[in-house]
Amino acid sequence: MQKKPIERNSFQDPDLIKQFTQEVEKLEKFVDILSTKTLSGPTSLELKWKEIQDRQDAEQHRKSISVARCYPMKNRFPDILPYDQTRVVLIGRKDDYINASYIKDISPNSPEFIVTQCPLSSTFHDFWVMVCNENAELILCLLNDNEIGNDKYWPVSKPLTVGNYLISMTNQIVKPYWTDTEILINEPDERILRKIRLIQFTAWPSSLFPLTSSVSSFLTEILNDPTVHTKPIVLHCFAGIGRSGLLCLLLSAITEILVNPSSIPDLPLLATKLSSARKNIVRDREHFKFAYQVLLHFLKDFIAKHVLKKVVLDDSFTKIDVQAAPEQPSDDPLSLLDPLWATKKGA
Repeated sequence: MQKKPIERNSFQDPDLIKQFTQEVEKLEKFVDILSTKTLSGPTSLELKWKEIQDRQDAEQHRKSISVARCYPMKNRFPDILPYDQTRVVLIGRKDDYINASYIKDISPNSPEFIVTQCPLSSTFHDFWVMVCNENAELILCLLNDNEIGNDKYWPVSKPLTVGNYLISMTNQIVKPYWTDTEILINEPDERILRKIRLIQFTAWPSSLFPLTSSVSSFLTEILNDPTVHTKPIVLHCFAGIGRSGLLCLLLSAITEILVNPSSIPDLPLLATKLSSARKNIVRDREHFKFAYQVLLHFLKDFIAKHVLKKVVLDDSFTKIDVQAAPEQPSDDPLSLLDPLWATKKGA
């Protein structure tokens, strides 16, 4: 059954607007002290991350990974595999495995996601079978051209034949932070034509985090897509954890806020729900910290562009600083610890 679009709050109620701005102000204060040690020793970020890890460890005992281990040739990494309980099954195929996970019911109004690894050249057909089976109309690629290399699974200069699919590009718009491509899939056997929108985020440096403003703009673009709440969103980075988890976390949190601005969702709880669907999807605490920074930037930008224009502010509203959050991308310190970082950097 097709989902209905959600109804976003109109931000017309002055009391609600005041409450919303106060919530954003509290979030800003929390983000400012994320890396400051608490009286007990650890930083607030370390405590939040431990909360996620403890919940994930408890959840793992209820999940299994067995089918994925039977297909090493279809997995980019031997330790980044979908749970049996949430893996995508390729309907109608004898070999029904793909390294992809359903991400559903993260929050009451969250979009539905299908998170996968960047397709291998040997699994291009599996990928497009999944897209068509799931009736997806939006694909998010979180890798730039250098990172994706020869594994670009969509047509560029000429149509691409993958299995029984003839895939062609019908339009492309290049923007500062992403490339927006319209794709047409022809299934001659079924006499079906499908239109797919593929947005490739091109502004993510290989071993750094991008500017918060670039991700914030990207999120706005995604949320304005008419299918975002009616069809599953297929998204991937290199391994299907890290960047992919970050996007799922932010889209889920922001959607809840746009529907109910009176409170900001519990990010550790949302991250735990994500991890219960795909192991280690948020990856590490630096990705989690960046999620807070992007969320703050998005909300302050939203206030400046949409909320402040609708009301005449009293003194209590003017306390919040609507300037953008700090823009410096930060190195991921775990890149120095992970021996596979060079191969997983696009995760």
